[in-house]
Amino acid sequence: MKTLPNLHEPYTACRGLLAIVLLTFIASTAVAGKLVGGQSETQPADDKVEGIAKKVQSAITQRVEADNYAVTQYTAISYRTQLVNGINYFIKIRVNDDPSTGYVHARVFQSFGGNSELVGLETGHSLEDPIGFVETFL
Repeated sequence: MKTLPNLHEPYTACRGLLAIVLLTFIASTAVAGKLVGGQSETQPADDKVEGIAKKVQSAITQRVEADNYAVTQYTAISYRTQLVNGINYFIKIRVNDDPSTGYVHARVFQSFGGNSELVGLETGHSLEDPIGFVETFL
């Protein structure tokens, strides 16, 4: 007796592969509401971001003063995030009253365990300067 080939086998494998690809895409876009590696839109700083900024305040103050800028206040204004192997926070922080140079853009890496580390900083920004990609320290 001759056995007929199962014509559904190729379609079953294809459906399984399609399901894996689709689930991977959904998972990557669901984490933090964006694709892994992409930056979020700029948002006003909230209590969580203010807390992250406070954790690295002394490191930021040292670097800002080393660039000959005064630090007379310290307030997180806005931020963007980037999902990596943890989360990069790109935070605009007001450090003094100078409207043209009184803001810094800090890059703070927060591990999934919650540890925060200042990994990049740009001084001399204004309130209007958009928060871009802050390079890491060399």
